[in-house]
Amino acid sequence: MARPVAGVLIQHQARLNPLRAVARVAGQLPSVATRVAATGVTIRGSRVAAVSTTAGTVYPGVVIFATGMPPDLAGLRLSLPADLVKGHLFVTAPTDLHLTGTVASVATALDGGRLLVGGSLDIEDVSTGVRDQVIARMRSDLAAALPAAAGISVTNAWCCWRPHHPDGLPVIDRVPELDNAWLTSGHYRTGILAAPATSELLVEWITTGRRPSRAAPFSASRFTDRLPPSEP
Repeated sequence: MARPVAGVLIQHQARLNPLRAVARVAGQLPSVATRVAATGVTIRGSRVAAVSTTAGTVYPGVVIFATGMPPDLAGLRLSLPADLVKGHLFVTAPTDLHLTGTVASVATALDGGRLLVGGSLDIEDVSTGVRDQVIARMRSDLAAALPAAAGISVTNAWCCWRPHHPDGLPVIDRVPELDNAWLTSGHYRTGILAAPATSELLVEWITTGRRPSRAAPFSASRFTDRLPPSEP
């Protein structure tokens, strides 16, 4: 651990399955709605009084917008600079190749001997589908780092979009001018990893009424202070 490395593989460590984790959390909640889209908000004074959705109207006490990108809803006055950065990933067929000790950020060993490779940073790629040339380049990079992986076939390839603010940091803040609404956006490549810490911070803020000092670097004001005044 004294040497700077991209990562360390620790044998017999646990692995978090995001879908199973969400299912476990959902099982403890009083109600869960899926395939429901928020369409707008009603503001009264300094509070969100109602949220319109495709399943009806919700009258919340507290609202947290955890939407990846900054929320864009009718009735909500919020303007933050953000974009989406595309990335590719692929999974190989099962292999006898074992990653031991210190590993570079070229592959992650999955159960059953498969390797997960990615994700790439395709900054200027605005296409919506998987690009074969990108997967080919990633396979070449994998073979250069791990020559024994050169002949392993790819079983699954996909791409995704990561919500990104200009400085690469998320926004975790109260929605400006509102007393009962918070947002978290732009977590880029660390949304799942940072989710427990983000939720802990927001819960502390909401229950105490005071912004935790840890939230200061993620304030929306770092962007809004530099934005031109909005049109009346």
